[in-house]
Amino acid sequence: VELSGRWRVTPQFMLSGSMAWLDFEWTDYYGQCYFGRTPDGTGANAGNCNYEGFSNQLAPEITGVLSGDYSFPIGERFVVRASADLVYSAEYLTSLTLDPFTTQDSFLKVNARLALSAGERWELALVGRNLTDEMTVSYSGDTPLSTRLFRARSYYGFVDPPRSIAVEAVVRF
Repeated sequence: VELSGRWRVTPQFMLSGSMAWLDFEWTDYYGQCYFGRTPDGTGANAGNCNYEGFSNQLAPEITGVLSGDYSFPIGERFVVRASADLVYSAEYLTSLTLDPFTTQDSFLKVNARLALSAGERWELALVGRNLTDEMTVSYSGDTPLSTRLFRARSYYGFVDPPRSIAVEAVVRF
């Protein structure tokens, strides 16, 4: 289920948001076992694990974004635009093997942008991403060969960017 909407509160201020609820559960799925889990498949699924009742990777139950955009003139020539986003995700598995050790906890990230412009000619902005400095992993997996050769639990992962602040300039000719 997905919901999204926008509301122009005033001529200068707009709120927008979206939310998604995902109810996902495997009912019949056999796959590669994660480290420490004993295969329980039979027949064609021998050597694999039954993941019935598990959620899939990268499938948080709830996600949402709430944004606010505000703009106001300064004199007759300049406009200030300010925006902020709250980005939420419930916990989710990051590994193809559905290993519970690769669960990304729920998080809330804050992004913001403050810009000064002179019509359509130019704009100068200060942009902040992940201002809450949340460390999140977008994907992970078992480190190749560590489990099979050394019987050691080891993972690799792709970590999302930390807090970043940038200056953005736009000039239109």
